[in-house]
Amino acid sequence: MSVNIFKTDINELIGIFRESLYLLKSPLNKARIQWKNSDAYDGWDSICSCMFHNIVTRSIIHSLPDKFDFEEFEFKFSSIMGKYLDSIFICVDLKEVDTKLITSYNVFIDLFSEEDIFDFVRFVEVDINGDIIEESEQLIPFQEVKFSLKKITKNGVFSAENLNVQL
Repeated sequence: MSVNIFKTDINELIGIFRESLYLLKSPLNKARIQWKNSDAYDGWDSICSCMFHNIVTRSIIHSLPDKFDFEEFEFKFSSIMGKYLDSIFICVDLKEVDTKLITSYNVFIDLFSEEDIFDFVRFVEVDINGDIIEESEQLIPFQEVKFSLKKITKNGVFSAENLNVQL
């Protein structure tokens, strides 16, 4: 049995997720399902969670490189864990930052809607030991970031951007 491979990266997967929801904007407005964070409710959250799981999380599960050595990866859209040591997470990297100077990592929480669907990325900052830095939740425009997978361990930080998803 041959295995088909879908070559992609975290940026493309999150972009597909975002674009998919953008295409649903008109029909959801007709159904009176609000998408702005200030007006959104359970229907929108449920749609987002389901699509994120099937577009992003499942692709990651079926493509993680061996260096990530994991039992199970289950990222939930719009959730925060207590500690990120030995956990795989989606990292929010600023496009214009020198990665040699990094002393903390920005952990993806979700995409946030202000003026348009998911025009901002929400993240929390963690130190090099995987501990959340208090009061560090931030928003940044979507166009200013790129994404990667990270795993902080006692032996260092593993990172991946490109994925080979087994279909």
